[in-house]
Amino acid sequence: AAASAAGAGTDGLSGTLTLRPTSFTLSSDNVTMIKICGANSGRIFMGGSDGSLYEVVYGNEEESVLGFGLGLGLGAGPRKCRKLNHSASPLSALVPGFLKQLAPETKAIVDLAVDDLRQGLYTLSE
Repeated sequence: AAASAAGAGTDGLSGTLTLRPTSFTLSSDNVTMIKICGANSGRIFMGGSDGSLYEVVYGNEEESVLGFGLGLGLGAGPRKCRKLNHSASPLSALVPGFLKQLAPETKAIVDLAVDDLRQGLYTLSE
């Protein structure tokens, strides 16, 4: 399944939320995202039914294919967005699927909370 992302921001005083349409799309890779939480810094985190903590990593308006993500603003290339799994080891991609099935089942993340003051992220699992 694919989900569309929208830019959001608050004015900080009245708590008014402003949504802006974007061209970002992101595949969930058949993982149900149970909770989505954003930080004041613009970072977006998602808790998956597979027990993993994901982050939506996205580029800004100035990044393009020609600018190689350097913020050079060399054209209006496609805006990029990807999902980063903070729970998986880089070596997990090397483990065969049948061995992954032998691992104990992880519990889904049911809640996320961002502490912007302490720059922390908290998760709650089933």
